[in-house]
Amino acid sequence: MALLTAPQALVFPLIPPQFVARLRTLHRQKVKGNAMNWYLKCMSQYADFEGRARRREFGFFMLCSMILMILAFVLALLVGEGAAVIVSALAVFGHLVPSFAVTARRLHDLGWSGWWLLLLLFLRVIGEAAAELSEVLSLPFDTALLICFLILLFKNSQPGENQYGPNPKGHRP
Repeated sequence: MALLTAPQALVFPLIPPQFVARLRTLHRQKVKGNAMNWYLKCMSQYADFEGRARRREFGFFMLCSMILMILAFVLALLVGEGAAVIVSALAVFGHLVPSFAVTARRLHDLGWSGWWLLLLLFLRVIGEAAAELSEVLSLPFDTALLICFLILLFKNSQPGENQYGPNPKGHRP
């Protein structure tokens, strides 16, 4: 059995086998401990849009992703301008699909369809169009959208089992 699926093999061709084995172990077991374990769990569920994700899983994945992207950007700036674009693009695109997947699973945990994520992307496009028309409209629109979405994503889980699976916390209604 291959350790990497086809999409993962295309994105991460140089991952050491020991690291992949650790990811698979984290995917199968209950995650406890530090933020990096939650981040690695989400990376092991690279394109898994099914099931549910806890607030902790979502929050720590987003936190670690932001820290790693900032570190990649700072490293790229130290190396040079040409490398900055490549390293930053790799960091962003390497986290794009896992971010969508964990957000969809988080929405499932709240009892919402993952397709609501497309609404957020659509509203971002409208926000960019508003920025082209007027800078005055852009900042309040983006800020309101971000605050509303973060409040939604950090709400408590829907208790018990729902149509997307059992509660990842293990609570019963």
